[in-house]
Amino acid sequence: MTNITIAVFSFLVMAAVYVAPHMSETSGVIAAISNLALAVIFFIIQLILYKMGKKMNNWKPIETAPKDGTVILLADNEMENIVEMRWDATMTNGLYTGEEGFWTTPDRSMTWDHRGGFGPDKWMQIQRH
Repeated sequence: MTNITIAVFSFLVMAAVYVAPHMSETSGVIAAISNLALAVIFFIIQLILYKMGKKMNNWKPIETAPKDGTVILLADNEMENIVEMRWDATMTNGLYTGEEGFWTTPDRSMTWDHRGGFGPDKWMQIQRH
């Protein structure tokens, strides 16, 4: 089952369990509406988590990233740093003397090296709308 199917099923179960028993009581109508609102909130949270998970699944290992100058998103293991960068085979960095080829921002103001395990470990294509 997909996450969206699970979210819809969860919504229907919550609606049946929390709303239906209160519909026969006059005073229970408010409780039923309140519970339905909670079910709707739960459903929305499930949809958000589904969409976040779908986006997260678009990340690929850094070793498969294009090195043709295409600007992509790079991220580190903890997802604390997410930066738009591109590979530049001629780029240098004063901290790594004698080495050429670094991930760099489009304006070349920052470099990020994935060698040594301290840089980005995943990449994703940029979704332009």
